[in-house]
Amino acid sequence: MSRRCKLIEKGLLLMYNLKPFQVFQTEKFLKDKELTVTNIKPWQDYDSKETLGVKVEVAITKDETVYPAGRDGTVMTNLFEKLTFKVAKNSVDVKANDIVTPVHPVATIYGDYQNQLSITADDVVAVKADGAKK
Repeated sequence: MSRRCKLIEKGLLLMYNLKPFQVFQTEKFLKDKELTVTNIKPWQDYDSKETLGVKVEVAITKDETVYPAGRDGTVMTNLFEKLTFKVAKNSVDVKANDIVTPVHPVATIYGDYQNQLSITADDVVAVKADGAKK
């Protein structure tokens, strides 16, 4: 018996093409976080290797987001997790250790467990440079 038939037998419905309707609230997700630049490198098309812009890699160095507790009561955080902002520009005016914010970020959820983000932004700007106020 196919997986689809087994799910239908259990009373679960399978639908197709739902991903286009899934929306990730990027600005809400980033709201209570501090992002520190760890790396800046070229953003290249996977197949053609054409340069599309820059990738700004950041670590979440402060996470004050209130997340719901897990089923077993575990409290989770995204502190020290890494994110990458893809910016369709030749360069950005930030450097390593700057605390930054993305301009007009748009994220798409992907992965087998829908636990990965692909984020594009118009720009990434420094809020604090090397820990000093900018």
